Amino acid sequence: MKINLVILAAGNSTRFQENKLLYPYHGIALVEHVFQHIPKACFDQVIVVTQYKKVEALAKQYDFVVVYNPSPEKGISYSLHLGLEASLTSDGCMFLAGDQPWLKTDSIKALCEHFDGTHILCASTHGIIKNPIIFPAAYYEELLSLVGDVGGKKVVHRHKEACILWEVDEHELYDVDTKANLKIF
Repeated sequence: MKINLVILAAGNSTRFQENKLLYPYHGIALVEHVFQHIPKACFDQVIVVTQYKKVEALAKQYDFVVVYNPSPEKGISYSLHLGLEASLTSDGCMFLAGDQPWLKTDSIKALCEHFDGTHILCASTHGIIKNPIIFPAAYYEELLSLVGDVGGKKVVHRHKEACILWEVDEHELYDVDTKANLKIF
Protein backbone atom coordinates (compact mmCIF):
# COMPACT_ATOMS: atom_id res chain seq x y z
CA MET A 1 0.00 0.00 0.00
CA LYS A 2 1.31 3.43 -0.97
CA ILE A 3 1.25 5.93 1.93
CA ASN A 4 2.55 9.49 1.74
CA LEU A 5 3.45 11.65 4.70
CA VAL A 6 2.70 15.38 4.77
CA ILE A 7 4.50 17.35 7.46
CA LEU A 8 2.70 20.63 8.09
CA ALA A 9 5.39 23.24 8.78
CA ALA A 10 4.05 26.56 7.49
CA GLY A 11 2.42 28.12 10.56
CA ASN A 12 3.25 31.56 11.89
CA SER A 13 4.04 30.51 15.50
CA THR A 14 1.98 33.39 16.89
CA ARG A 15 1.82 32.09 20.47
CA PHE A 16 5.51 31.16 20.43
CA GLN A 17 6.41 34.75 19.40
CA GLU A 18 9.13 33.61 16.98
CA ASN A 19 9.57 30.79 14.48
CA LYS A 20 9.20 27.74 16.72
CA LEU A 21 10.14 25.32 13.94
CA LEU A 22 13.66 26.74 13.84
CA TYR A 23 13.95 27.31 17.58
CA PRO A 24 17.00 25.47 18.99
CA TYR A 25 15.96 22.52 21.11
CA HIS A 26 18.64 20.17 22.42
CA GLY A 27 21.10 21.52 19.89
CA ILE A 28 19.02 21.38 16.71
CA ALA A 29 15.99 23.09 15.23
CA LEU A 30 12.70 21.86 16.71
CA VAL A 31 11.42 20.68 13.32
CA GLU A 32 14.58 18.64 12.78
CA HIS A 33 13.61 16.44 15.74
CA VAL A 34 10.47 15.59 13.76
CA PHE A 35 12.49 14.96 10.58
CA GLN A 36 14.89 12.64 12.42
CA HIS A 37 12.03 10.42 13.62
CA ILE A 38 10.50 9.81 10.18
CA PRO A 39 10.82 6.16 9.10
CA LYS A 40 11.28 6.93 5.39
CA ALA A 41 10.85 3.28 4.39
CA CYS A 42 7.19 3.46 5.49
CA PHE A 43 6.34 6.16 2.98
CA ASP A 44 6.29 6.50 -0.76
CA GLN A 45 7.00 10.21 -0.33
CA VAL A 46 7.63 12.53 2.59
CA ILE A 47 6.34 16.01 1.77
CA VAL A 48 7.07 19.10 3.87
CA VAL A 49 4.73 22.06 3.38
CA THR A 50 6.43 25.25 4.55
CA GLN A 51 6.79 28.96 4.00
CA TYR A 52 10.31 29.06 5.43
CA LYS A 53 13.50 28.77 3.35
CA LYS A 54 15.46 27.40 6.33
CA VAL A 55 12.88 24.65 6.93
CA GLU A 56 13.03 23.89 3.20
CA ALA A 57 16.82 23.57 3.37
CA LEU A 58 16.60 21.22 6.37
CA ALA A 59 13.93 19.11 4.66
CA LYS A 60 16.09 18.74 1.56
CA GLN A 61 18.94 17.41 3.72
CA TYR A 62 16.62 14.49 4.51
CA ASP A 63 15.64 14.08 0.84
CA PHE A 64 12.07 15.14 1.57
CA VAL A 65 9.91 16.76 -1.10
CA VAL A 66 9.22 20.41 -0.29
CA VAL A 67 6.01 22.21 -1.25
CA TYR A 68 6.13 25.95 -0.74
CA ASN A 69 3.13 27.60 0.90
CA PRO A 70 2.94 31.18 -0.44
CA SER A 71 -0.20 32.02 1.58
CA PRO A 72 -0.03 30.64 5.14
CA GLU A 73 -2.58 33.25 6.19
CA LYS A 74 -5.19 31.08 4.41
CA GLY A 75 -4.96 28.71 7.37
CA ILE A 76 -4.00 25.12 7.98
CA SER A 77 -6.48 23.87 5.37
CA TYR A 78 -4.40 25.51 2.64
CA SER A 79 -1.23 23.72 3.77
CA LEU A 80 -3.22 20.50 3.95
CA HIS A 81 -4.43 21.07 0.35
CA LEU A 82 -0.91 21.73 -0.92
CA GLY A 83 0.44 18.56 0.65
CA LEU A 84 -2.51 16.45 -0.40
CA GLU A 85 -2.36 17.68 -4.00
CA ALA A 86 1.16 16.21 -4.13
CA SER A 87 -0.23 12.92 -2.76
CA LEU A 88 -3.30 12.23 -4.89
CA THR A 89 -1.91 8.98 -6.31
CA SER A 90 -1.34 7.48 -2.85
CA ASP A 91 -3.64 5.00 -1.11
CA GLY A 92 -3.35 6.91 2.14
CA CYS A 93 -1.88 10.13 3.45
CA MET A 94 -0.58 10.74 6.96
CA PHE A 95 -0.62 14.30 8.28
CA LEU A 96 1.86 15.22 10.97
CA ALA A 97 2.50 18.57 12.64
CA GLY A 98 6.02 19.95 12.41
CA ASP A 99 5.92 20.88 16.09
CA GLN A 100 5.70 17.38 17.61
CA PRO A 101 9.34 16.73 18.52
CA TRP A 102 8.62 13.88 20.95
CA LEU A 103 6.78 11.59 18.53
CA LYS A 104 8.82 8.39 18.20
CA THR A 105 9.77 6.53 15.05
CA ASP A 106 8.20 3.32 16.38
CA SER A 107 4.84 5.05 16.87
CA ILE A 108 4.86 6.36 13.30
CA LYS A 109 5.79 2.87 12.03
CA ALA A 110 3.00 1.27 14.05
CA LEU A 111 0.43 3.64 12.56
CA CYS A 112 1.63 2.81 9.04
CA GLU A 113 1.59 -0.92 9.74
CA HIS A 114 -2.00 -0.80 11.04
CA PHE A 115 -3.42 1.36 8.26
CA ASP A 116 -5.84 -0.78 6.23
CA GLY A 117 -6.62 1.64 3.40
CA THR A 118 -10.29 1.84 4.39
CA HIS A 119 -10.44 3.36 7.87
CA ILE A 120 -9.14 6.71 9.11
CA LEU A 121 -6.37 5.81 11.54
CA CYS A 122 -5.86 8.35 14.32
CA ALA A 123 -3.18 8.58 16.95
CA SER A 124 -4.87 9.05 20.29
CA THR A 125 -4.15 9.30 23.96
CA HIS A 126 -6.79 8.30 26.49
CA GLY A 127 -9.30 8.22 23.62
CA ILE A 128 -8.58 11.80 22.54
CA ILE A 129 -7.72 12.13 18.85
CA LYS A 130 -4.39 13.79 18.08
CA ASN A 131 -1.98 14.06 15.16
CA PRO A 132 -0.75 12.16 13.25
CA ILE A 133 -3.76 10.89 11.32
CA ILE A 134 -3.78 8.71 8.20
CA PHE A 135 -6.63 9.27 5.75
CA PRO A 136 -7.54 6.77 3.02
CA ALA A 137 -7.80 8.15 -0.53
CA ALA A 138 -11.61 7.98 -0.28
CA TYR A 139 -11.46 11.09 1.96
CA TYR A 140 -9.15 13.21 -0.20
CA GLU A 141 -11.96 15.11 -1.92
CA GLU A 142 -13.51 16.01 1.41
CA LEU A 143 -10.14 17.11 2.80
CA LEU A 144 -9.64 19.31 -0.26
CA SER A 145 -12.98 21.01 0.41
CA LEU A 146 -11.85 22.34 3.82
CA VAL A 147 -11.30 26.10 4.06
CA GLY A 148 -9.69 28.44 6.57
CA ASP A 149 -7.95 27.46 9.76
CA VAL A 150 -9.57 24.02 9.81
CA GLY A 151 -7.62 20.77 9.72
CA GLY A 152 -8.37 17.13 9.05
CA LYS A 153 -9.99 16.59 12.44
CA LYS A 154 -13.13 18.16 11.00
CA VAL A 155 -13.34 15.22 8.57
CA VAL A 156 -12.55 12.80 11.39
CA HIS A 157 -15.46 14.13 13.46
CA ARG A 158 -17.83 13.78 10.49
CA HIS A 159 -16.84 10.12 10.06
CA LYS A 160 -16.30 8.81 13.59
CA GLU A 161 -17.71 5.43 12.54
CA ALA A 162 -14.84 5.07 10.05
CA CYS A 163 -12.11 5.90 12.57
CA ILE A 164 -9.77 3.57 14.36
CA LEU A 165 -7.90 5.02 17.32
CA TRP A 166 -4.32 3.91 17.88
CA GLU A 167 -3.20 4.63 21.43
CA VAL A 168 0.18 6.40 21.64
CA ASP A 169 2.02 7.44 24.78
CA GLU A 170 0.66 10.81 25.85
CA HIS A 171 3.97 12.70 25.93
CA GLU A 172 4.73 11.80 22.31
CA LEU A 173 1.64 13.60 21.06
CA TYR A 174 2.29 16.95 22.71
CA ASP A 175 2.84 19.77 20.28
CA VAL A 176 4.75 22.94 21.01
CA ASP A 177 2.76 26.17 21.18
CA THR A 178 4.85 28.16 23.67
CA LYS A 179 8.41 28.10 24.99
CA ALA A 180 7.03 26.80 28.28
CA ASN A 181 5.91 23.64 26.43
CA LEU A 182 9.57 22.83 25.76
CA LYS A 183 10.20 22.54 29.50
CA ILE A 184 7.64 19.76 29.93
CA PHE A 185 10.17 17.06 29.00
